[in-house]
Amino acid sequence: MKKITTVFVCIFLISFTLFAQTTGKISGKVLDASGGQSGVFADIVVVDVNLGATTDGDGNYVILNVPVGVYSVRALSIGYKTVTVSNVEVKGGLTARLDFE
Repeated sequence: MKKITTVFVCIFLISFTLFAQTTGKISGKVLDASGGQSGVFADIVVVDVNLGATTDGDGNYVILNVPVGVYSVRALSIGYKTVTVSNVEVKGGLTARLDFE
């Protein structure tokens, strides 16, 4: 009986870890701070990770498959000041919302 219980507990723990989500995403919008207008084409980069995205014509971006953790995220655009936001927390299966001006 003890062996069966041990096997059952091991199977449960293994299946639980297999279904745990290990990535999330970061999305948001980039606005021109002087007028609040969208449409600023910018590159959004997760610092120290090889991930990023470019905004669309409305200033929206989405970065997929970001490993769970805490990051600094940087927005870069020609003619604008580079902005970095620290302590952006990415949780498994969730979207971290981050807007830039």
